[in-house]
Amino acid sequence: MKNSFGSNSSDFNLSLKEDQKVNLSSIDDDDNCCENPNIIIDRGIYVCSNCGIVKGPTYSMSGARTFSAEDIKNKKINEPYYNDTGYRTLISNPNVDIYGSPLGAKARQKYAKLAKIQKSITNSYERNILVANPIFGRISADLRLSKQAVHEAHNIYKKVLLKKLTTGRSINQIVAACIYIAIRKLNLPRTLEEVAIAAQLEEKKVAKNYRLIVRELGIKLNPQEVLPFISRFGDELNIPSHYQMEAINLFKKARGHGMNINGDPKSYAAAALYIVMKKYKQYKINQNRIAQISYISDVTLRKKMNEIRNAACS
Repeated sequence: MKNSFGSNSSDFNLSLKEDQKVNLSSIDDDDNCCENPNIIIDRGIYVCSNCGIVKGPTYSMSGARTFSAEDIKNKKINEPYYNDTGYRTLISNPNVDIYGSPLGAKARQKYAKLAKIQKSITNSYERNILVANPIFGRISADLRLSKQAVHEAHNIYKKVLLKKLTTGRSINQIVAACIYIAIRKLNLPRTLEEVAIAAQLEEKKVAKNYRLIVRELGIKLNPQEVLPFISRFGDELNIPSHYQMEAINLFKKARGHGMNINGDPKSYAAAALYIVMKKYKQYKINQNRIAQISYISDVTLRKKMNEIRNAACS
């Protein structure tokens, strides 16, 4: 069979490496190619190196890669092993020494025991990490936290372990408290109530462990800001961004007139957003709805609305 560059397909296949043999019938004939074509494979396509005409894509006919017993034997014996406690190594072949020479019976027994210990979890720190990891994954998935927040919570939890604050306490409660501290450090618009619900715990238990960790580790946290909560509640209620900006400007105006933040910042965010939305009849958002998503009561919402109105109009 002749192809577009005037050579037999069998001859061309012989010029390729064994793992590059392809079906040449897939190459498109092209009369515009030069008189003396030199076909090569470049980035997965057939192309003439003399004139640049592209002949078509290559299709590898080689099978799956297989490993012989000799290949497996010659593999690197000290393969790296990683878990959340750091890098480790494995003693994968306790029958030979570093030079490949066979060991005696006592030495084989000794290194077989060491290899077993090396693969196992050897201390309470690693056991605790192993138990806590699924809890971190479940809570962070429910809260849709970023990798940065999860990493920060992990670091806090490791410091808690080194301080031995988990002794006699629930790992679930400690993990939830660490996640909330990470949220506070990164100033994310998430509430303690949401963390408690995601962890399936009572709010007061999470708050108790949160205060313990902050006190024992000496962590300094700033109060949560109001503005991120306005944007978050507005997105949950499908409120357009220009209305959210109006609520933000209203709150900034009230703060500029001397209003103090006394209480939960999310209540001020919900109040500013509700004041703005009451002006527009096309968005029917009642007090109960906005109080539910902000985890406050209707009474608290009305109280914060009066504070913002009085400060903004003064």
